Amino acid sequence: MPTRRGVEAGRAFVVIEALDRTGKVLNRISRRLDAFSQRAIALGRQLGIVGGLLALPFASSIKEARAYSDAMLALDAKLRTVGNRIEATDRLILDLAETTTFTASEIARAANELAKADFDVNQIEAALPGLLDFAKAGELDDLPGAALAMADSIKAFGLEASNSAHVGDMFFVAATNGTTSVKELTQALSFSAGSANQLGFGLAKTLGILSQTSKAMLKSTKGGTSLNQFLLQLASNAEKIEDTLGVKVTDEIGNFRDRFEILSEIVDSINSMADAPKFKVLKELFNVRGTRQAVAIAQMFEDIEKVTAEIEGSAGRAAVARQKMESGLGGTIDKLISKVVSLKIKVGNALTPAFQAFDKAVSPVIRGLSRFISENEEIVVKVAKGIGILLGSAVAFILIGVGLKVLSISFAVLASAIHLLFTPFILLKLLFITLPGLLFGVAKAAIVATVALLKMAVVAGIAVVKAMVLATTSVIGFMASLVSSVVATVGPLLLFSLLIGVIAAGVLAIGDFARKGPEEVR
Repeated sequence: MPTRRGVEAGRAFVVIEALDRTGKVLNRISRRLDAFSQRAIALGRQLGIVGGLLALPFASSIKEARAYSDAMLALDAKLRTVGNRIEATDRLILDLAETTTFTASEIARAANELAKADFDVNQIEAALPGLLDFAKAGELDDLPGAALAMADSIKAFGLEASNSAHVGDMFFVAATNGTTSVKELTQALSFSAGSANQLGFGLAKTLGILSQTSKAMLKSTKGGTSLNQFLLQLASNAEKIEDTLGVKVTDEIGNFRDRFEILSEIVDSINSMADAPKFKVLKELFNVRGTRQAVAIAQMFEDIEKVTAEIEGSAGRAAVARQKMESGLGGTIDKLISKVVSLKIKVGNALTPAFQAFDKAVSPVIRGLSRFISENEEIVVKVAKGIGILLGSAVAFILIGVGLKVLSISFAVLASAIHLLFTPFILLKLLFITLPGLLFGVAKAAIVATVALLKMAVVAGIAVVKAMVLATTSVIGFMASLVSSVVATVGPLLLFSLLIGVIAAGVLAIGDFARKGPEEVR
């Protein structure tokens, strides 16, 4: 027949088994919820990445096509072309973009700068190839700025737009032979081109002077203003120059003689003077700024003549330089980028009809909706509320998803808590159920040990007494000390044995009380 302690122990084991199974079930639920949430998140992330990657090229293409289309429409508006004439320019620009390092949008903006300078569509098409040579050979990163500089030079010296390629050649050779750059030459010309053209020097001679006088630190705006002052004083002080230097500036009818002949004679006259009177005369004739230019021209006139001749015969030099500069790794990469940009523009242009059709279809709806809203403004409030509800629902679903995640974590935590919190209590209950039997066993062992100790104490006492009797015949003093030693040794042992006996009796009483109950003990 099962005892009460056995029944309670069985119940405790049943509870532990139930709790263990509950924890396992909760852990399985937690793992499944966590796995589902991870799969859902991964799927959403993958779909977002794929969609973004697919949309990115189209977005980039639309952006490039929009920039190019805006530039071409602005060009068409400036040129006021008839019919579809601008389409030929469009094809030329795209072809140039695919064979050079400049993008179609850059070329289109440069064409707009030429149009501002009163170039017609035919002149623009003729000027564009030379413009690209001019910009690349001259290391001008700003293509629209290069177009403006070229247009200004062509207009300032009365050249034809068809000469744009040769203009680029002249700038390139002038910069190559001096300590200046194409950009600095264009800056110098902006201050001196008007005077040089009025005096008939021409672009080649003007560039030759600016190229060589740059070696005397007369470059950029400083070189341009110095040359401008020199030319203005040369024109306004013709008679004074003839009286002072003995050089005739004009012929018998008042026209300027050959410009370089005038300069050559002025140079010879200057070089024949001593330093002190020379600078005094030059300052009186050309003022301070013009004097610097006159001295530089006098020092480098032979080089100016040689470089000017090279500039005049420089046809094709810029194109050769551009091709060589584009043949390296950097040029190859830039041309590849330009081709990709052209491809984007074509993709964007292909989408233009679709956007136009969409606009055509949607515009009436938008206009009608606008009128409807104007007449029914209260609907806007209701729609706003509906949108608010929709956004609230979105937030709610997001919170539900987060809640599921939290719930899965909660199940896991609950399972761990059950094992951590309840199992020790069950084990403690089992301990209390089995404790009386455990204590009885301990008490029994203590009694056995105490009896054995008592037996050992009696045997030891008898042995001591025998020893005391045998030693009586010994010296009285030795007996007295021996008796005292024995008493000191055996006394505590007997007291300890007695204490052990009392404790053992108490333990037995407690064990009997726990086993039989209060009523049976009574």
